[in-house]
Amino acid sequence: MIAGVFLLSSCTATTDGNIWTGPPATLTGHVVDTAGEPMGRCNINPGGNYTIEMQTISAPDGSFTVSLPGGRYDIEANCHDYDQTFLGRGTAPVEVTSADPVSVQITVKQ
Repeated sequence: MIAGVFLLSSCTATTDGNIWTGPPATLTGHVVDTAGEPMGRCNINPGGNYTIEMQTISAPDGSFTVSLPGGRYDIEANCHDYDQTFLGRGTAPVEVTSADPVSVQITVKQ
């Protein structure tokens, strides 16, 4: 029988020593166009160094939810229609400093 240890390491987006290293926070958000209309099917990622688990796609109403470890992020939304025509991109800064939920709105510009 082989015994082993499975370790999980935390990942941060910056080298700042004051970044939260506890459990990840839940980031919720909405993606809208410049008129305030929701944008679905947008690829959401935290920018910079991220893992596949930190990505998601916005729902038809523009909403999304993802877990993020402590750090500073420029959350990116890249939007395409069903024909893969580029519709626009937007970013919003987020800082995770605790396990408390964080909310953001991203406005997509073409």
